[in-house]
Amino acid sequence: MNGKALQKPLAVFLSLCLLAPAGAGFASTAGAPAGGEPAVARPTASVDSGTYRSAQTVRLRTETQGARIFYTTDGKRPTAGSTRYRDPIRINRETRLRAVAIRNGVSSPILTRDYSLPPYLNRNGFRACSQTERDIYHTLYEGIMAFQENISIPGPSVGELSLARVFSRVQLDNPHLLQLPKSYRVSINRNTNRAVSVLIQYVYTKPTYDRMMTRMNRQADSIITRARRQSNAPDRIRVIHDEILKGARYGGSGSNTFNAFGVLVDGRGVCESYARAFQYICQRMDIPVLLVGGYSREPHMWNMVRVGKSWWHIDPTWNHPIVNGRHRIAYDFFLLSDRDIRRTHRIDPVATRTDGLGHFNYFKLPKTPANTVRRDVHKAA
Repeated sequence: MNGKALQKPLAVFLSLCLLAPAGAGFASTAGAPAGGEPAVARPTASVDSGTYRSAQTVRLRTETQGARIFYTTDGKRPTAGSTRYRDPIRINRETRLRAVAIRNGVSSPILTRDYSLPPYLNRNGFRACSQTERDIYHTLYEGIMAFQENISIPGPSVGELSLARVFSRVQLDNPHLLQLPKSYRVSINRNTNRAVSVLIQYVYTKPTYDRMMTRMNRQADSIITRARRQSNAPDRIRVIHDEILKGARYGGSGSNTFNAFGVLVDGRGVCESYARAFQYICQRMDIPVLLVGGYSREPHMWNMVRVGKSWWHIDPTWNHPIVNGRHRIAYDFFLLSDRDIRRTHRIDPVATRTDGLGHFNYFKLPKTPANTVRRDVHKAA
């Protein structure tokens, strides 16, 4: 090959570079043929972007024979190092799905789909509902988030006690509903004995709620950043536990004494505030978590959290005793079995269709392993 044979292509390439608009990168053009390889078709998804009330199953495909599809569900750009598509993708939370098809080193244009789903689809209270109850749950949640004072109940006839059970599940599943009061009223059609609507007088206005959530999320983000530095689930849970307790004192008065904002932002709250603060941050980190109602010297609330495939009890309030006039962080009630928590705590029964309104757990609690697994949790967060 002589030198003249190289000069013309080089001159053409330089001319193209000079004429190309600023920022038009040649090497990164997705789907461009390379080395004689044909272009690769962009993947397609069986479910379009949108807002959905239930989990979606998404199937990906490409028209290009022999191409492999890789995808991400966290919004990051997919590459050959991303998860390879083999089976339908289950979407059960707000997700940005991105996918690319690759054959012989040539990448397709990237597919992006955005799915907006309610945050509670995997939460135990919602999952314990029948289909009729789920429709009511959806309606209540959407109405509460829109600050509706009169929420009409959809579907077939439902009694006041059944409605109360669903309302309680909404409350127990969603610690960010700071605007909810402790009580509400139900409008009943006396001819059918059917609950027609729920009447709510909110504790906070929408602007106040938004400001509170901004402050609570700022505090939660700080704790989450520290927790994510840990390499395993028990240590991440320990950091969440410790960081919440560091800034909290037991007691106080007012609505925030019972919600997550109390302990996380105001720095004061009772057992429900401790438990809801722990629940909120675990949910933000996709750690399965529950509220547990019961009795320990007085009506009490604590948490269950899942580590791997096993559920354990954790009581942030009882792990924050006052010694010599000052709170200290303890681990006596950290990841305990059912048997060990029952030495000091009584777990409330599960509400049934005939139960009235009282202290109940509104879904069946999971069982723990038989014995508590002692871990080295006595570390500084």
